[in-house]
Amino acid sequence: MRVAILIITLLYYALVINAFTPAAGKRRRIQYHNSQIIAKSTSSCDDDTLEDVMIIFRSPSHHTYGFIQSNNDNKYDLPMVELRNLINDDQDIQFIPTNNDRQSTSTQGSKLLSRNQSKKKKKDVYKHNIPLMYWVKNSTGSTIDHTIITKATSHSILTHASFAISNFYNVSDEVWKDAVSSSTAIIDDIDIIDMQNPNMSNHDRIELIQRIACLIECNQLQCIDDVYKQEGRQPIIIHDIIHQEQNNEHIHQLYFGYRLSIGKAGTTGAPNRTLRRTTRGILKKYALKNRSVSDKVAYDTSTAMEPEIGFLMINLALAGRDTTSSSLRVLDPCCGSGRLLLYAAASGVSKLVGVDYNQNVYRDAESEFERYNFTPPKFIKGNVQSPLSTEVLCTPNSFDAIVCDPPYGIGAPVKNGDNDKGGEESTNKETESRDIISSIISTANNVLVKGGRLVFLLPVQGDSMSIPLEKLLESDLEKNNLSLRKSSSRLQRFSPTFARWLVCMEKC
Repeated sequence: MRVAILIITLLYYALVINAFTPAAGKRRRIQYHNSQIIAKSTSSCDDDTLEDVMIIFRSPSHHTYGFIQSNNDNKYDLPMVELRNLINDDQDIQFIPTNNDRQSTSTQGSKLLSRNQSKKKKKDVYKHNIPLMYWVKNSTGSTIDHTIITKATSHSILTHASFAISNFYNVSDEVWKDAVSSSTAIIDDIDIIDMQNPNMSNHDRIELIQRIACLIECNQLQCIDDVYKQEGRQPIIIHDIIHQEQNNEHIHQLYFGYRLSIGKAGTTGAPNRTLRRTTRGILKKYALKNRSVSDKVAYDTSTAMEPEIGFLMINLALAGRDTTSSSLRVLDPCCGSGRLLLYAAASGVSKLVGVDYNQNVYRDAESEFERYNFTPPKFIKGNVQSPLSTEVLCTPNSFDAIVCDPPYGIGAPVKNGDNDKGGEESTNKETESRDIISSIISTANNVLVKGGRLVFLLPVQGDSMSIPLEKLLESDLEKNNLSLRKSSSRLQRFSPTFARWLVCMEKC
């Protein structure tokens, strides 16, 4: 009886091995098999030595939640917008979900309309319906050069990490549960990422490693430790779980490869799926609560730009440029306390200029830059609505990029078609600032070099929220030699009555 059981067991494993083990020495095109364990290889180009690139994005946060492509396309794709710009926006970059069975963001975008939805509702939406893992291809379906992806990822604030993946496997839940081993030695020195358990305990990690080790031992998988350690790379295994609704079954996915780069706010583990503000890494380092300013300045600049959106704006404005170049020049014509310029400095830019009509708001800014060992910007008292009275605002071809968060708040004037619209009670100050957006665009037209970008936030409210961005800026686009980059501009809804556009324009 025992001999018969042994023979049946050996025959079972022989069948599984045949379906599970990739062809030796070659990375095949993706193939699908009807088996409990499916082996797939990721190479889809002629060069079998180049692994496919997989991107893991960070989840929407309290600050980025509510961003959509437009009123007609409720799709959250802000991380893709940033990465396309950092890679090369002229290329047709494709982001393909690693699992097409998971619902796409386009079908669930209507649930991402408001940043002020209940936390439970938002958590349910993005926890289950917003894919974070994507294959990255160019317009021909070929793999993007690893060097380009590595550099773009390291600059991105919304990308968690990028990986080169050679093979991946689909494992049925039945086989996964039966895979139990007391040994972890075979993959003990390989990094493990569990997408379903970002804050994995040591006990959970050991259990996950034991299951993977058992599958490797029983099915004779090629151990990636031998492949990549010889090339000086740290091998990695990524585990994820998908739910197939058609047969109500859970599938475990295992991705074998190595890490290319970690994003500015990324970690070596899996990204957290939480709404709360990040309290570690670069976002903690530059958090507004950690500012070293007087109480008066802190009060006057309580709406200063937080780092996540700030770094995003800098990346859009400087896309394709070498931020460490000593000749790169960045201007903020409504600088306030200089937070956007601080994020530019943290990105490597050294020639910075900030203009504001209120000297008090940037009086502590120089010490704040010195605290981070950055050269302080040149702060100038001036008014963007009277550029001729401030030389730096009217010198042609003097800046490579402009980033700006114009002053606004409850009752502040906002754009409404060709006219600005104020609150119910317009003060003289509000009346004077109704054309501030037009003034910023006009200034950009004068001072930007050809190809230079202007990135700013445009508040809208009421009926103006349904007006297309190109219509809101129609008169300004007609008067100036600037083009609207619709592919890099996104709407963020705060409530049914208030929103803001993240606008990207380029000097023609």
